[in-house]
Amino acid sequence: MNWPTLRMTQRQVQKTRRLGDKETRRLSPSPCLPISLSSSPSLSAFSLVEVAMSVAIASFSLVTVMALLPVGIASNKTAIDQTAAMNVLASVAADLRTTSLASSTTSRFGISIPAANQGTTAMTSTSVAYSYIGADGQPYATLASGSNVKYQLTATAMAPGEVTVTSSHFGIPPGTHNRPTTYYLTGTYSNHCATQTYLKLTWPAQASGTNIAGSVETVVLMDRN
Repeated sequence: MNWPTLRMTQRQVQKTRRLGDKETRRLSPSPCLPISLSSSPSLSAFSLVEVAMSVAIASFSLVTVMALLPVGIASNKTAIDQTAAMNVLASVAADLRTTSLASSTTSRFGISIPAANQGTTAMTSTSVAYSYIGADGQPYATLASGSNVKYQLTATAMAPGEVTVTSSHFGIPPGTHNRPTTYYLTGTYSNHCATQTYLKLTWPAQASGTNIAGSVETVVLMDRN
């Protein structure tokens, strides 16, 4: 065995170890930096099945909402029409109530009010001079009077008449000891009731019967005795 060669080999080994330690220290990461255990980052995403289910649920919800939109729009339009018609009908009722006792026809809409004590209690149709009303509440005599005509007004009135009233009294006649007797008292009395007027507003003005789009109605009571 060649001893010098062995010693040289040992020196080379020691030198190689020192170089290896330096290279290891140079290539080792800093303790302050995070150490990644994998060469590529981990990515997460939805699968194709999850995406398909989400699209199906969203589509079903949108179809349901779209189907309810026409119903909501129609209900909203009906509510607006009825509110406007009630405002017009309120102005007709105010015209009836503000008519003086000396007048038998209202000043604005020309509604005839029957006189009281006519000997009848039946509802009678009342003539209306302006039976058509525009969307702005203005009265019109005929359907062709204006392009703004929207409502048709119908008025039916009942005036209080004379009625026969029979009253009874149950008791013992004064100054006698007989058993109780019923006494009847008959006569004709004026019925001081309110004059009733039934108002109905329909639209459109050209329609009648089952062809109307909507209607509102009310009863106006007036003290004209």
